[in-house]
Amino acid sequence: MANIVSVERATVALGTATVLDGVSLGVSGGDRIGVVGRNGGGKTTLLNVLAGTRVPDTGRVTRTGVATVG
Repeated sequence: MANIVSVERATVALGTATVLDGVSLGVSGGDRIGVVGRNGGGKTTLLNVLAGTRVPDTGRVTRTGVATVG
């Protein structure tokens, strides 16, 4: 199945801290994802990039379908 959201080499820095560093991943239709990590590790930032509410500092996000965030 094709990805409805693809992230390629995304980097996001908050102040002096890089919370996402060269992240690449794809989410296919019907996928359910969960993100686990330490506090301040970039979980919310990653989900915001996937949802389209945050643009990465570098890299590319491609959306090819309709996705819902729940």
